[in-house]
Amino acid sequence: MVQAVAQAKPVTGSGVAGSEVMTREAGSNGALIGVSYTGEVPVRGYGAYRSSTPPWFTGTVVGTFVSAHRIGDVLLTAAPGEAYPDIRFGVQHSVSGMQALFTFGLANDQLGYLIAPATEYAWITASNPGNDNAFFNVAAQYGDHVMCSQTALAESLGFAATGNTAPYGSKAPAPNCTALTATDLLPTGPTPQQPWPFGDGSTLPSPAPQ
Repeated sequence: MVQAVAQAKPVTGSGVAGSEVMTREAGSNGALIGVSYTGEVPVRGYGAYRSSTPPWFTGTVVGTFVSAHRIGDVLLTAAPGEAYPDIRFGVQHSVSGMQALFTFGLANDQLGYLIAPATEYAWITASNPGNDNAFFNVAAQYGDHVMCSQTALAESLGFAATGNTAPYGSKAPAPNCTALTATDLLPTGPTPQQPWPFGDGSTLPSPAPQ
Protein backbone atom coordinates (compact mmCIF):
# COMPACT_ATOMS: atom_id res chain seq x y z
CA MET A 1 0.00 0.00 0.00
CA VAL A 2 2.82 2.39 0.83
CA GLN A 3 4.37 1.70 -2.58
CA ALA A 4 1.02 2.29 -4.29
CA VAL A 5 0.62 5.66 -2.57
CA ALA A 6 4.15 6.63 -3.52
CA GLN A 7 3.39 5.92 -7.19
CA ALA A 8 -0.09 7.44 -7.19
CA LYS A 9 -1.04 9.87 -9.93
CA PRO A 10 -3.71 12.57 -9.74
CA VAL A 11 -6.94 11.94 -11.60
CA THR A 12 -7.12 13.96 -14.80
CA GLY A 13 -10.26 15.61 -16.07
CA SER A 14 -13.10 17.02 -14.03
CA GLY A 15 -16.67 16.14 -13.28
CA VAL A 16 -18.47 13.12 -11.92
CA ALA A 17 -21.20 11.29 -13.82
CA GLY A 18 -22.93 7.93 -13.99
CA SER A 19 -25.45 6.06 -16.08
CA GLU A 20 -27.24 2.73 -15.80
CA VAL A 21 -29.70 0.64 -17.83
CA MET A 22 -32.11 -2.13 -17.01
CA THR A 23 -30.85 -5.09 -19.02
CA ARG A 24 -33.31 -7.82 -19.90
CA GLU A 25 -32.11 -11.29 -20.78
CA ALA A 26 -34.06 -14.45 -21.53
CA GLY A 27 -32.79 -16.92 -18.94
CA SER A 28 -31.82 -20.32 -20.32
CA ASN A 29 -30.76 -22.02 -17.10
CA GLY A 30 -33.87 -23.75 -15.77
CA ALA A 31 -32.25 -24.68 -12.47
CA LEU A 32 -31.28 -21.12 -11.59
CA ILE A 33 -34.60 -19.74 -12.75
CA GLY A 34 -36.41 -22.28 -10.58
CA VAL A 35 -34.28 -21.44 -7.55
CA SER A 36 -34.93 -17.75 -8.09
CA TYR A 37 -38.68 -18.22 -8.29
CA THR A 38 -38.91 -20.45 -5.22
CA GLY A 39 -36.24 -18.89 -3.04
CA GLU A 40 -37.12 -15.29 -2.23
CA VAL A 41 -36.44 -16.29 1.38
CA PRO A 42 -33.82 -19.07 1.34
CA VAL A 43 -34.54 -22.15 3.42
CA ARG A 44 -31.47 -23.66 5.05
CA GLY A 45 -29.20 -22.10 2.47
CA TYR A 46 -31.18 -23.20 -0.59
CA GLY A 47 -32.71 -20.57 -2.80
CA ALA A 48 -31.79 -17.21 -4.21
CA TYR A 49 -32.85 -14.19 -2.21
CA ARG A 50 -34.11 -12.37 -5.28
CA SER A 51 -37.46 -10.85 -6.21
CA SER A 52 -39.54 -12.89 -8.66
CA THR A 53 -41.74 -9.96 -9.71
CA PRO A 54 -41.28 -7.61 -12.71
CA PRO A 55 -38.97 -6.11 -13.72
CA TRP A 56 -36.59 -8.51 -11.96
CA PHE A 57 -38.39 -11.50 -13.45
CA THR A 58 -41.02 -11.50 -16.21
CA GLY A 59 -41.70 -15.06 -17.27
CA THR A 60 -38.18 -16.32 -17.88
CA VAL A 61 -36.77 -12.88 -18.69
CA VAL A 62 -34.33 -11.66 -16.05
CA GLY A 63 -34.06 -7.91 -15.50
CA THR A 64 -31.24 -6.20 -13.67
CA PHE A 65 -29.04 -3.11 -13.73
CA VAL A 66 -25.72 -2.62 -15.49
CA SER A 67 -23.91 0.68 -15.02
CA ALA A 68 -20.90 2.82 -15.86
CA HIS A 69 -19.52 5.84 -14.04
CA ARG A 70 -16.75 8.35 -14.51
CA ILE A 71 -14.64 10.37 -12.12
CA GLY A 72 -12.70 12.80 -14.23
CA ASP A 73 -11.14 10.59 -16.92
CA VAL A 74 -11.41 7.41 -14.87
CA LEU A 75 -14.02 4.91 -16.07
CA LEU A 76 -15.70 2.56 -13.60
CA THR A 77 -18.07 -0.21 -14.72
CA ALA A 78 -20.34 -2.44 -12.66
CA ALA A 79 -21.60 -5.93 -13.54
CA PRO A 80 -24.38 -7.90 -11.77
CA GLY A 81 -22.35 -11.07 -11.28
CA GLU A 82 -18.84 -12.48 -11.42
CA ALA A 83 -17.69 -11.10 -14.76
CA TYR A 84 -15.13 -12.87 -16.91
CA PRO A 85 -12.12 -10.58 -17.53
CA ASP A 86 -12.90 -10.46 -21.26
CA ILE A 87 -15.87 -8.23 -20.42
CA ARG A 88 -13.52 -5.59 -19.03
CA PHE A 89 -11.06 -6.08 -21.88
CA GLY A 90 -13.90 -5.77 -24.40
CA VAL A 91 -14.92 -2.41 -22.95
CA GLN A 92 -11.30 -1.29 -22.82
CA HIS A 93 -10.86 -2.12 -26.51
CA SER A 94 -14.16 -0.49 -27.50
CA VAL A 95 -13.76 2.98 -25.96
CA SER A 96 -10.86 5.36 -25.51
CA GLY A 97 -9.99 8.43 -23.51
CA MET A 98 -9.76 6.70 -20.12
CA GLN A 99 -6.94 7.46 -17.75
CA ALA A 100 -7.79 4.18 -16.06
CA LEU A 101 -10.56 1.59 -16.09
CA PHE A 102 -11.87 -0.24 -13.04
CA THR A 103 -14.66 -2.80 -13.00
CA PHE A 104 -16.77 -4.02 -10.09
CA GLY A 105 -18.44 -7.41 -9.93
CA LEU A 106 -21.47 -8.55 -7.96
CA ALA A 107 -22.79 -5.00 -8.25
CA ASN A 108 -26.56 -4.53 -7.89
CA ASP A 109 -27.24 -8.24 -8.39
CA GLN A 110 -25.80 -11.77 -8.40
CA LEU A 111 -26.50 -13.62 -11.64
CA GLY A 112 -23.64 -16.07 -11.29
CA TYR A 113 -20.71 -16.16 -13.68
CA LEU A 114 -20.92 -13.78 -16.64
CA ILE A 115 -19.11 -15.75 -19.32
CA ALA A 116 -17.58 -13.92 -22.26
CA PRO A 117 -17.16 -14.39 -25.12
CA ALA A 118 -20.30 -16.49 -25.48
CA THR A 119 -18.46 -18.67 -27.99
CA GLU A 120 -16.48 -20.09 -25.05
CA TYR A 121 -19.63 -21.38 -23.34
CA ALA A 122 -19.56 -24.80 -25.03
CA TRP A 123 -16.15 -25.89 -23.78
CA ILE A 124 -16.79 -24.37 -20.36
CA THR A 125 -19.94 -26.52 -20.17
CA ALA A 126 -17.99 -29.58 -21.30
CA SER A 127 -15.41 -29.04 -18.57
CA ASN A 128 -17.92 -29.88 -15.81
CA PRO A 129 -17.78 -31.09 -13.05
CA GLY A 130 -14.38 -29.51 -12.54
CA ASN A 131 -15.67 -26.15 -13.76
CA ASP A 132 -19.10 -25.09 -12.49
CA ASN A 133 -19.17 -21.73 -14.30
CA ALA A 134 -21.69 -22.84 -16.93
CA PHE A 135 -24.09 -24.17 -14.29
CA PHE A 136 -24.04 -20.91 -12.33
CA ASN A 137 -24.83 -18.82 -15.40
CA VAL A 138 -28.23 -17.36 -16.22
CA ALA A 139 -27.74 -17.31 -20.01
CA ALA A 140 -24.82 -18.06 -22.32
CA GLN A 141 -24.92 -14.67 -24.04
CA TYR A 142 -25.44 -12.49 -20.98
CA GLY A 143 -21.73 -11.78 -20.50
CA ASP A 144 -21.63 -10.39 -24.05
CA HIS A 145 -24.75 -8.36 -23.28
CA VAL A 146 -23.10 -6.82 -20.22
CA MET A 147 -19.98 -5.91 -22.21
CA CYS A 148 -22.09 -4.27 -24.92
CA SER A 149 -24.21 -2.37 -22.39
CA GLN A 150 -21.18 -1.11 -20.48
CA THR A 151 -19.58 0.03 -23.72
CA ALA A 152 -22.69 1.99 -24.72
CA LEU A 153 -22.90 3.54 -21.25
CA ALA A 154 -19.23 4.53 -21.35
CA GLU A 155 -19.84 6.27 -24.66
CA SER A 156 -22.84 8.08 -23.18
CA LEU A 157 -20.50 9.44 -20.49
CA GLY A 158 -18.23 10.98 -23.09
CA PHE A 159 -15.63 8.29 -23.77
CA ALA A 160 -14.97 7.87 -27.49
CA ALA A 161 -15.81 4.75 -29.48
CA THR A 162 -12.72 3.15 -31.00
CA GLY A 163 -14.59 1.35 -33.77
CA ASN A 164 -12.78 -1.87 -32.85
CA THR A 165 -14.54 -4.71 -34.69
CA ALA A 166 -12.94 -7.41 -32.55
CA PRO A 167 -13.21 -6.28 -28.91
CA TYR A 168 -12.34 -9.77 -27.64
CA GLY A 169 -9.36 -10.11 -29.96
CA SER A 170 -8.88 -11.62 -33.39
CA LYS A 171 -9.72 -15.18 -32.34
CA ALA A 172 -13.22 -14.45 -31.01
CA PRO A 173 -16.13 -13.12 -33.05
CA ALA A 174 -17.57 -9.80 -31.97
CA PRO A 175 -21.02 -9.98 -30.35
CA ASN A 176 -24.01 -8.41 -32.06
CA CYS A 177 -24.33 -5.49 -29.65
CA THR A 178 -27.24 -3.94 -31.52
CA ALA A 179 -29.36 -7.04 -30.99
CA LEU A 180 -28.16 -7.78 -27.45
CA THR A 181 -28.85 -4.27 -26.13
CA ALA A 182 -32.12 -3.60 -27.98
CA THR A 183 -34.19 -4.06 -24.83
CA ASP A 184 -31.89 -1.74 -22.86
CA LEU A 185 -33.72 1.12 -24.57
CA LEU A 186 -37.08 0.21 -23.01
CA PRO A 187 -38.28 2.28 -20.05
CA THR A 188 -37.22 0.80 -16.74
CA GLY A 189 -40.55 1.43 -15.01
CA PRO A 190 -41.14 0.78 -11.30
CA THR A 191 -38.48 -1.29 -9.56
CA PRO A 192 -39.96 -2.51 -6.26
CA GLN A 193 -37.22 -3.64 -3.92
CA GLN A 194 -37.05 -6.96 -2.15
CA PRO A 195 -37.47 -6.57 1.64
CA TRP A 196 -34.49 -7.64 3.74
CA PRO A 197 -35.50 -9.52 6.92
CA PHE A 198 -32.00 -10.58 7.96
CA GLY A 199 -30.95 -7.52 9.97
CA ASP A 200 -27.19 -7.19 9.78
CA GLY A 201 -26.92 -10.52 7.98
CA SER A 202 -25.60 -12.42 11.00
CA THR A 203 -28.93 -13.74 12.29
CA LEU A 204 -31.90 -15.51 10.72
CA PRO A 205 -35.35 -13.90 10.69
CA SER A 206 -37.71 -14.89 13.47
CA PRO A 207 -39.24 -17.42 13.29
CA ALA A 208 -36.37 -19.16 11.49
CA PRO A 209 -37.30 -21.01 8.26
CA GLN A 210 -37.68 -24.75 8.75
